[in-house]
Amino acid sequence: MAIEHWFDNIHGKGAFTRLHSMLADSTLAYQHIGNEFRLSRQRVAQLAALIGINGRQRQRRLARGAQPDRSSRARATRIERDPSA
Repeated sequence: MAIEHWFDNIHGKGAFTRLHSMLADSTLAYQHIGNEFRLSRQRVAQLAALIGINGRQRQRRLARGAQPDRSSRARATRIERDPSA
């Protein structure tokens, strides 16, 4: 996937995996995800659309009281950032 390599080159090794797992957790707002990668929330929404994640579905899951996906959040925090990036 071209976006994966592009994102990893800019934000460090494993960054795309972290982004994808954070987007899978509907309790995390695009603003919070953007702060992690120094992106605007609009850019996070654009990347989510490129990946195939629907923002409206994320909002509906959150509105229905979806429980946070702890496994994806834990995965996102366990992956260390590349210090050379």
